Amino acid sequence: MPVAAAILCAVFLSFVTAPVAAQQAEQQQVTLTVYSARLGEADSGFAWVEEERRIALAAGYNRVLWEPLPRSVDPNSVRLTVTKEAGEVRTLAQTFLPGLAEGQPLLAALVGKPVRVEPRPARGQLFEGIVVQAAPQLAVRDAQGHVHIFPDLSRVEASAESLPTFRPAVAWEVEADRSGTFPVVARYEASAVGWLADYTVTLAPGPMENQGRLELAGAFLVENRTDLSWSEARLQLVAGEVRRPLPRARPQAQVWQREVMAMAKANDAARAQPVGEYYEYSLPRPVALPAGATLRLDALGVFRDVPYEQEFLCHNPVAEGFGSRGSPVTEREPGAGRTLPVEIFLRFANKKEAKLGIPLPSGVVRVGQRQGEGLGAWRFLGGGDLPHTAAGEEVMLPLGTAFDVVAERRQRDFLLQSEQRRMEEALAIELRNHKAKPVRVRVLETLYRAQQWEIVESTPKFAKKDARTIEFLVDVPAKGAASVSYRVKYTW
Repeated sequence: MPVAAAILCAVFLSFVTAPVAAQQAEQQQVTLTVYSARLGEADSGFAWVEEERRIALAAGYNRVLWEPLPRSVDPNSVRLTVTKEAGEVRTLAQTFLPGLAEGQPLLAALVGKPVRVEPRPARGQLFEGIVVQAAPQLAVRDAQGHVHIFPDLSRVEASAESLPTFRPAVAWEVEADRSGTFPVVARYEASAVGWLADYTVTLAPGPMENQGRLELAGAFLVENRTDLSWSEARLQLVAGEVRRPLPRARPQAQVWQREVMAMAKANDAARAQPVGEYYEYSLPRPVALPAGATLRLDALGVFRDVPYEQEFLCHNPVAEGFGSRGSPVTEREPGAGRTLPVEIFLRFANKKEAKLGIPLPSGVVRVGQRQGEGLGAWRFLGGGDLPHTAAGEEVMLPLGTAFDVVAERRQRDFLLQSEQRRMEEALAIELRNHKAKPVRVRVLETLYRAQQWEIVESTPKFAKKDARTIEFLVDVPAKGAASVSYRVKYTW
């Protein structure tokens, strides 16, 4: 057999005589406290895992092998403890075993370890020694210091202590006062586990084009990007930006190429409970979380008849780009004479009086509207990211750019007096509505030319939003037009 294929050779294990509990039993109980991922950062979530197994301990010395652990585990976070019913159990040592690296041949992991080698053809010979090279040909140094090179192999024997664990594990050495089978709990932190909320909003417009009622349905998306599956796991989902220490040498999680979307029934909505400065959602029943899977839990609830307002916003992105200049902007028309986009935003209040009023964890929102009944009646209108939103706050989501509402910005006058350190500018924004219903457009104008400004005249009246932004609210009739005009004086 070629040495390149030596990882396929038979490996025989001779177990050590010390009492060892090689724990590969089924999970008894497991709880995952999963911390939400940051929006746009799928890998930022993590989980605190607590798993319980019943393990047989002998009176005296025991070596317990707890495996498997996920490859994304933080080695420094792993702790094994035994319940009080076991009596006095003293921890002598706890060793983290990283296991075989992804794609690492088994023979390569035996370099520096004692083995017995039977060459091919065998002829009844067995060579004992220390592996000094695994590839391209196996090399073993015997007790006399001679190195034997094997171009072909029949088998390799290694003791259990020489073999690495195939998956990450912990070797737990303890001394127990009495024998018995006791519950042992492993606690550890694992990356590559996270969750986000997933919202579907369905609009029901009212008589006015930009007002109506909506239905908000929320779900949890729990993603397990590790190589370890958990069965019958109790989930606790924590919403908030939690600061965590990162391990110095953080293991890389296995990224599965296949994408699995598992569906779980959750008849009862999970209620948000405050935990410190965050919120926790406890799922009502255990779930299975396979490796590489995304689990959807429709447990955030459904909220109906929430009043909403659809806002049309017109602003000048070119003018906003001049805000960082330290000197006055004296170019004649850097932001005028162009058609402006009219953006659509969905606004609603997260309040009890608006039939909502709950902590909304961050996630993705999809907004749509029904056009009739039956299959294919729901139309996607836009969507975006929702940050963590406390009860009592307002939600404002960008949906896209209006098709039938158009804005055009023109410079009507411009006067520059550099020696007097002043200039004046007159501007007009025409809004045209091609819809069959009237709309209200919020117009934001950035006064970017200099820090000191004064509005000389305006139609309609303006409101000052901040140090360099003014706002106009304009009602545009159906199939009609309306305009904004103002004159501003700058000094410096």
